Amino acid sequence: MRFRILLALGLLPALASAQQGTYVVRQNGAEIGRERLTSRAGTERSADGSTLEVESQYRDGGVSALLQRAANGDIVLFRLRTRDALPATILGATSGGRLTLRREERGAESAREVPARPGTLLLDEQAWTLLQATVDLATGRGTSLTLVFPRSSRTYRVLALRDGRTVTISGELLATLQLDAAGRFTRADVPGQSLSIVRQAD
Repeated sequence: MRFRILLALGLLPALASAQQGTYVVRQNGAEIGRERLTSRAGTERSADGSTLEVESQYRDGGVSALLQRAANGDIVLFRLRTRDALPATILGATSGGRLTLRREERGAESAREVPARPGTLLLDEQAWTLLQATVDLATGRGTSLTLVFPRSSRTYRVLALRDGRTVTISGELLATLQLDAAGRFTRADVPGQSLSIVRQAD
């Protein structure tokens, strides 16, 4: 019920601080998709926290993704809608140290819970630009994060280390993000997936 109420609110006020960018995703050097990332300060509940939205188009489909996080790092709302042969919606939120994930597909619903450790983030294999959320959490000493990919049920324990305009992710998933002066990533490389995600000129 909580998920349905959140969806009914209309979500996301239009905030003047919104920033957008288009990214080309390549695998082994060949383009496989494009993602449009919008980032905002605040959520539909509060001026604090952050909101990321992704609209992607891949050769085998694409997704609309939303990740809203409170100022304390809790996931206020994660929403993923697929645009493939079998459309599905995945909703997620944290409460009381638990992350609840609900999947709606073909009129049926299923749900599961996993521990919501500090630094838990939700991503997707067709919304790689959600890696922007790691930039907010990375520190010079390194921050332990848990990256959850709900569609594939993959979970990675990583360390996010920031050094100037570079964020290095190490551990069970390796990635390197190059940042601009505003803290937006301009390029991300995920060597284990042979991926590069590069922002196009504005």
